Amino acid sequence: MDNIKLITSAFMLTVMLSACARQAEPEGVIPAGYKSALEKAEGVEGTLQDAMEMQAEAIDQGER
Repeated sequence: MDNIKLITSAFMLTVMLSACARQAEPEGVIPAGYKSALEKAEGVEGTLQDAMEMQAEAIDQGER
């Protein structure tokens, strides 16, 4: 009978301590560091798209 009380007490203590140890939920889906890297990559993608369009126009003008 004492073992059951000890096990129950230990279990309850574990449950209470784990409830206190929960971390706060993140504010967004993407962390700030990843978000800034994503924005930078989007800027690079735009620059590459512009360069591709300019190159295509130059090729088209060269064929005429």
